[in-house]
Amino acid sequence: MTNEENNNNEQKQTKKNNLLIIISVLLLIIIAIGAFLIYNKYHESLNKAQKSEETESKEPENPNKYSLTLYNCESDHYIISDTKSEDCHSELYKVPTETKTAKLVDYDNDEKDIVLIQDNGLKIYNHNTDKIEKIDLEHKYKNYELNVSDDRNSVIGIILNEEKEENDYTYSYYNLQTKQELYKGEYQSLYSVSENYLEGEKTNDTTTTFDLLSTKEENTLKSLNSENYIYYYEVITSLGNYLIINYTDGIGSAGNEYVIYISQSKSQFKAITNKLQDKQYSISNDGKLYVQYKSSINVFNPQGTILNTYNIVGDVLYLYNKFYLTINNNKLYLIKYGEEEPVELLDWDDKKVFHSALSHYYSKDVLNENNEVDKKAGYYFIIANDSEMNNDGENPITGVEIYYNYETGEITKSPIDEVPGYEKPILYLYPEKETKVEVTFANKDSLTTTYPKYKDKWEVTAKPNGDLYDKDGKYYYGLYWEEDLNHLVSFDTGFYVTKDNAISFLEEKLTTIGLNDRERNEFIMYWLPILEKNEQSLVYFELTEERDSYNKLNITPQPDSFLRVAIHVKKVNQKVNIKEQKLPTFKRNGFVAVEWGGIVY
Repeated sequence: MTNEENNNNEQKQTKKNNLLIIISVLLLIIIAIGAFLIYNKYHESLNKAQKSEETESKEPENPNKYSLTLYNCESDHYIISDTKSEDCHSELYKVPTETKTAKLVDYDNDEKDIVLIQDNGLKIYNHNTDKIEKIDLEHKYKNYELNVSDDRNSVIGIILNEEKEENDYTYSYYNLQTKQELYKGEYQSLYSVSENYLEGEKTNDTTTTFDLLSTKEENTLKSLNSENYIYYYEVITSLGNYLIINYTDGIGSAGNEYVIYISQSKSQFKAITNKLQDKQYSISNDGKLYVQYKSSINVFNPQGTILNTYNIVGDVLYLYNKFYLTINNNKLYLIKYGEEEPVELLDWDDKKVFHSALSHYYSKDVLNENNEVDKKAGYYFIIANDSEMNNDGENPITGVEIYYNYETGEITKSPIDEVPGYEKPILYLYPEKETKVEVTFANKDSLTTTYPKYKDKWEVTAKPNGDLYDKDGKYYYGLYWEEDLNHLVSFDTGFYVTKDNAISFLEEKLTTIGLNDRERNEFIMYWLPILEKNEQSLVYFELTEERDSYNKLNITPQPDSFLRVAIHVKKVNQKVNIKEQKLPTFKRNGFVAVEWGGIVY
């Protein structure tokens, strides 16, 4: 092979090698680019997955960037306000809100832990759970009123007030469980009597109809027609079946009570009795209902079926579980159902009075809670000597306490030196100008002592400084009376007071309530000796609304500002930790009327 051929072969091999190198390099570049693209794709996918996980795990942004501060108030009857002022300065709590302009609409009157606010719509805030629930309504209403359940766990609904024309209002009820509006536009007013029942008022040209309404069954349970005022003020349930309805036909007249059984399976009712006298019914611990009707006592089970009927003897004073008190042939007897032989308690005449408000059953647990070391578990009946009433307060009303133990049959009788009642109520009147004033009581039969003498009414001429004159020109600085005890309090709230701090306590609390110097001095001069004699006491102040619910005081012309105060005083033998009672401050505007009195337990 020639040199030239060798050179040609070498050149061809070199070109071939160079081509292989170029191809290899290109392949490596392609592999590298592919690997780079695959790597980037992988990491891009990984990053997307991580970002997606982060996005999913990240909580949504809380829309409530602001808060609404609520304050406790000390003036008038207002308890909560969303505006800080001289009377509303103590911060209650903050409500988280979506806007700066959120406003308080309504609140629960008992615990003040549930509120209704306007905040980009209507919302309910529960302070116990710190939860907010938005309410969706078809359109806006003029006013909203909360209806809160007794167990404090939920809000049952909202009463809605709509103004169609001037002074023309209709009401609806929004049920939060069913998310429905009930009784829309059917009634001129709706009033909540319990979490399950409403009172609705319809008025035409001649009559007014008051319906008892069910918020669960969404129907009318009972209708009453009257040209006068009817007001359901008591609903008592037993196992969700029984209703005791007390309505008043005409202002100040006696109450008419009906027992109604509500069927669990049907949206119907039946009246067990047509009319009750003096609350002659009793619900036992096992759910049985005892009701007096005419001359018999009917016993119902929780399903509304009559189990037994007992003929009664004499005039029944009061029903209790499985027995009743009755007067027959000038004797007071205790009779057990089904037993023919009555137990004679004492001689009876028309000068004696049975005190149902003071007569109670006490269990061992209740006695321990109330520090009643001198009482035994059982029933206590209080009988007063009516012959000592209307004695102008010169002597205390005496009586007898009868103890009865149902299990053992033990009966004991103990004299009472002074039967408790409302002591020293006195009424001051301060009109803006000399005015003739008429004063009446819704329940005049409960009065035991009056000065000046009260027959059907008091009529006086009142001057702005409080001086009062009767039609004969006789002067009085106030109207004075005493009355039977109509209810006791449980002292769930109140104050623990000792002999040493009694003066400072009365001065402070009476100033907070709103008594003026004269009223405060006279109050202290009467009640200070009682607190000092007790050495240790529990104190509760019964104020205007609570006083009116038991014996309403009617004043004509109607005062612009009216304060009623009754102090409840109970002697105790040791220090008691008690939840402090919140006291509003009374403000005097225009024609002012002030009453104070109290009860010793």
